[in-house]
Amino acid sequence: MPLTPVLAGQPAFYSITQLFLFREGRRSNQAMTAVAKTFTDDDMRGFSEYIGTLPPVPAPPSATAPDKARMDKGLALAQQHKCVFCHGADFSGGQQVPRIAGQREDYLKMSLRGFHDGTRPGYTQAMTAAVSQIPLEDLDTLAYYVARFPAPVPGSK
Repeated sequence: MPLTPVLAGQPAFYSITQLFLFREGRRSNQAMTAVAKTFTDDDMRGFSEYIGTLPPVPAPPSATAPDKARMDKGLALAQQHKCVFCHGADFSGGQQVPRIAGQREDYLKMSLRGFHDGTRPGYTQAMTAAVSQIPLEDLDTLAYYVARFPAPVPGSK
């Protein structure tokens, strides 16, 4: 579904925090808010723990090869804006930081733009501060890059 995140591979702590934000009305999504407002703390814990057990899924293959110039610019932007400091060198996230590797590009774009304009709250101001001064076209390039980030070959670490 368009604008829907990939949940598999998200850390349990991150997932429970997002469910809490939806339940408490601090994060806005009509469908998620309607569902989450019925959750008890145990429900949220159970769902988030389950999500945390799901292995990450690779991004679906693209019909065309990634644009090298955009990928190079995306890499430079990710380094310049220190995305790897929180999300990790492989963008796998951890604890309260989401996995963004293999995430849907449309969802990444929407999220980055929401943090940029202040409509997407976080449980801290870190993302808002990190992206608020980045031009929108650079946010789109970051979304392009991360959505196509080359996954490591299993066993190659």
